[in-house]
Amino acid sequence: MDASAGMWSPRNRNLISIMAAPKKSLLALAFALLIPFQSYGQNKTNLDTTYFALQTKMIKKAWIHKITLQKEDHYQVYVQLKDQYHKKFQQATESSIGKFFAVTYHGDILSTRLPVINTKITEGRFTIELFDRRVQADKIIQRILEKDSL
Repeated sequence: MDASAGMWSPRNRNLISIMAAPKKSLLALAFALLIPFQSYGQNKTNLDTTYFALQTKMIKKAWIHKITLQKEDHYQVYVQLKDQYHKKFQQATESSIGKFFAVTYHGDILSTRLPVINTKITEGRFTIELFDRRVQADKIIQRILEKDSL
């Protein structure tokens, strides 16, 4: 698999260049793109999965947003891609409507729950997971903002 940014779909076994993001508010985006979730490895469905290879050089900024649900704090990692990656991400999400979408970093899937893409993302912005502890979100931020090695 090419080390450059891209998407790989197990069905067609091809690396497809990708990247872009949503035109919705962050909260609307979270609900539109992250629900329904499928826990990674549960295999309760036969939906295809698209793998999107995130690289540090693609990230304009990443931050953690605290969400309180039923009096408990949860933390979500938000990622904003640089402008030059929006179109490719849009193409990736558009071709993945109805499929699970896994964001990977150096070959590792960053989330244990995979969203099903319901609409293309046009603004280059997405979320990674809803964590129960801040330290979990901090580890993801630290990892994706490190300089890419290789």
